[in-house]
Amino acid sequence: MAFLTSSDKALWHLALPMIFSNITVPLLGLVDTAVIGHLDSPVYLGGVAVGATATSFLFMLLLFLRMSTTGLTAQAYGAKNPQALARALVQPLLLALGAGALIALLRTPIIDLALHIVGGSEAVLEQARRFLEIRWLSAPASLANLVLLGWLLGVQYARAPVILLVVGNILNIVLDVWLVMGLHMNVQGAALATVIAEYATLLIGLLMVRKILKLRGISGEMLKTAWRGNFRRLLALNRDIMLRSLLLQLCFGAITVLGARLGSDIIAVNAVLMTLLTFTAYALDGFAYAVEAHSGQAYGARDGSQLLDVWRAACRQ
Repeated sequence: MAFLTSSDKALWHLALPMIFSNITVPLLGLVDTAVIGHLDSPVYLGGVAVGATATSFLFMLLLFLRMSTTGLTAQAYGAKNPQALARALVQPLLLALGAGALIALLRTPIIDLALHIVGGSEAVLEQARRFLEIRWLSAPASLANLVLLGWLLGVQYARAPVILLVVGNILNIVLDVWLVMGLHMNVQGAALATVIAEYATLLIGLLMVRKILKLRGISGEMLKTAWRGNFRRLLALNRDIMLRSLLLQLCFGAITVLGARLGSDIIAVNAVLMTLLTFTAYALDGFAYAVEAHSGQAYGARDGSQLLDVWRAACRQ
């Protein structure tokens, strides 16, 4: 009897590259922690920790853009429906760009509210403000990248998400070291590095999506009309995922908020611990991505046997 079934192999074929590429995300956090931690005061690391938590809380509430896009795309892919594939890309992308533009435009009052909730040392909060004023300029690109990642996963183009995550995060790391250590831009340098990397990743992602659209026979006319259709279904699906994300982010956010009120040293230590914790979370997410893509494909193809095989393979792993 074979050690791995065909369903197991199919899952690992998509999961392995995603696990390794996902690990580059917390690696970026480790580099941020190491670079900012070498500055002459813990308030810098504390400020970045508060800023990163506020960013994670806000952006991860919108993680439904990635999750729902993967599911809807995988179903369209399984059903071999190019019009539905186009709709699964365009509708969430418009939603992401709209939400991102709104965050960027209204970032100052949102930052004021976030820092008021966090509380703590004025010095730490000032560094967090400097970080966020620049970091949230990347909101349109960051949210659009979630959609592109989800869509590329849904069509099971395993290499594309790997390239997106690895290239984007390596660029971010290089810019981080250069701007913070080389140009002495402190927390603003860390934020600017991420902004540049996010927009560069968006450009690469759009080029990859363009390639897939051609391969799948999706024309420009399909894309122009893809914004129409059942937007309500997308919003209803996203509502439930957003509630799940809210509860999860409240747990993680509480660690930073409570740490900030105990002083700059405590929040700096918590920043290191949270970065280490995310390694496991992001690695496991790589496998979750693969299960989403394969189960969505089986559901779209109305293949109950394949869907059951995916479920059994996921449980075995």
